[in-house]
Amino acid sequence: MLDKPVGHVFSADDAASLSPRQRMHLILLGVESVAAATRFYEALGWKKSPTGNEGFVKFDLGGYALCLISRADFAKDALYESPVGTGFSGVALIYLAQTADEVPRILAKAAEAGGAPS
Repeated sequence: MLDKPVGHVFSADDAASLSPRQRMHLILLGVESVAAATRFYEALGWKKSPTGNEGFVKFDLGGYALCLISRADFAKDALYESPVGTGFSGVALIYLAQTADEVPRILAKAAEAGGAPS
């Protein structure tokens, strides 16, 4: 596979295809400011991975990672002309608290870090 030139189109052979494992590896989040988003997650107590860089920051989430990239770079990678979106994105990141009593404390910490409920 690595000996093929860039742009080579592989055929889909049903007999040889494998279903992808049902495991998420990365959540890629396009943000206006990678630095500001990094400060937000660090203020929540999350530890930044040493394998990222200033334009691509990763937070280990125990077997998968939340990755931050600028919205402009993300749009460019996805072959969109503009990083400006309109309408409902249809995406949500959900944190399940261990108890109902924990919810107000988590929300307060997020607000202190610069977040806002939506």
